[in-house]
Amino acid sequence: MQQVIHTHQLCRFFEVGDTKVHALDHVDLSVNQGDFVAVMGPSGSGKSTLMNILLPLRYSDGDITISTQRARKLLDRLGMSERMDHRPNQLSGGQRQRVAIARALVAAPPLLLADEPTGNLDSKTSIEIMDLFTELNGEGQTVLMVTHEDDVAAYAKRVIHMRDGKIEREHLNAAA
Repeated sequence: MQQVIHTHQLCRFFEVGDTKVHALDHVDLSVNQGDFVAVMGPSGSGKSTLMNILLPLRYSDGDITISTQRARKLLDRLGMSERMDHRPNQLSGGQRQRVAIARALVAAPPLLLADEPTGNLDSKTSIEIMDLFTELNGEGQTVLMVTHEDDVAAYAKRVIHMRDGKIEREHLNAAA
């Protein structure tokens, strides 16, 4: 399996006054192509810092026509084609989340990073989003997401638990 992420002793700290806070404290992490990984932990555990280090801004230099066609196909797949010309304030929270997913996928990235993909969504829309992630992963898309919700993490094949900037434990989901 090809690795799409590999960190070895990854550290990130912030100085708060005279105190050094270790947001990431020697984190070793490997994610292979096709993995579906959930990262969990309490607030301040290092989840979002990890995601921010792994999702540098990418610019696409691709053909705008191809990107537009791909965006149309993704929006259709997400049940949003009829809302393509609407402004964000004309969309529900779930619809905005679907558009964000389409935007993330339009450049065909090797890895989909999602920080709280179901945050602030109703349970029906959350299930739809997670079913989409499962479908994408089944097609070979690598997914790494941060979540506080056990029922969302249950969709992942592997769950990593962080605490105090360290990977505390990880396990495979039997049901996923």
